[in-house]
Amino acid sequence: MWPNSLDGNHPNFCSNNDINVDFFPNRLKEKLNKYWPSISSNNKEFWNHEWKKHGTCTDFTELKNHGKYSSMDDNILYFEKSLDIFENLKIEEFFMHKDYFNSFDDLIKVIKNKYSIENFDSLCFYDNRSRKQYLKELRFKFEKNWELSSNNNLKQESNCYKSRPIYIYPERIHRENIAHNNSYRQVLGKIIIFILLLLY
Repeated sequence: MWPNSLDGNHPNFCSNNDINVDFFPNRLKEKLNKYWPSISSNNKEFWNHEWKKHGTCTDFTELKNHGKYSSMDDNILYFEKSLDIFENLKIEEFFMHKDYFNSFDDLIKVIKNKYSIENFDSLCFYDNRSRKQYLKELRFKFEKNWELSSNNNLKQESNCYKSRPIYIYPERIHRENIAHNNSYRQVLGKIIIFILLLLY
């Protein structure tokens, strides 16, 4: 979950406080390992980085007025709420019966039908050998009340080719095409979900 300003900037490293995941509830640690693993480093180091860079800039005041989160420390709350949002998106249902989208407009249509929004960011990876593009990231935008944003005036970012099919869950992508690109040294065939918390 990334706090995000309207101009597209991400405030970061608002505090230098570390976290100790060993003291997190076991249930939370299990969910972090399942849904939020690192693709390039030690999990604990990765989660500490996410907290320091993004979590320390997140305002949890509104959440603490609600029972489930009222007694949580901010660092635990950051991960709990991020995972709650991810699970509520039910993203696995979104891809259950789809191998590809006919075009970027088709992707927008499917997301609009499921979430009643049109404004999201996306990142595709183009595989030179197969000449196909694969969906690698989806970024959903949330208002400060933690609801999905329906504001279509926000800037929408995507590097996906608009008229070409967009494939998902590839069995493999030729490793030589990504060997020199750190952005894609990740578990192949997985889509990364980002939650952008809008700051007004």
